[in-house]
Amino acid sequence: MKSVFNCETKETIIREFTQEELDQKALDDANYQIYLDSTKDERNKQKARERISTEVGDIYELVDMVTRRLAILERYVIFTLPFLVSEDIASIPSFIGSEFTPMIETLQSNFIDGLVVDEIDLEDSVQVMQDIMTKQTKKSGIIKTEYLDKKGV
Repeated sequence: MKSVFNCETKETIIREFTQEELDQKALDDANYQIYLDSTKDERNKQKARERISTEVGDIYELVDMVTRRLAILERYVIFTLPFLVSEDIASIPSFIGSEFTPMIETLQSNFIDGLVVDEIDLEDSVQVMQDIMTKQTKKSGIIKTEYLDKKGV
């Protein structure tokens, strides 16, 4: 006689089992454990999301954070790329250079002339970037402690 614990019904069954039944039971137990682990991981993810929403910002604030980061990055690229490329301008194929230069010049002049105004133009961009980095660091810490450190445990 052998006993087998049924994970789904939470009962112990005592009787003779064939090797095929035991193999199936082991497979069922493994699949059930995978299910429990994935459910626990999902709960941990949700807990991390709730903490992020409370401590860092809701989804709209997070989207705003990404938008601001992209605006700052866009400025950086538009105003520094010509200098970076000018070092090795000969290596850029002429068909790219002929489209690239007017596009960058137009974007630069639009920003300089105030034809394009982003939210970061209305605020202290250094402070905005510092706030974003502080929130990003807090968000990453929450993800680490609430989800990654507990993943599969």
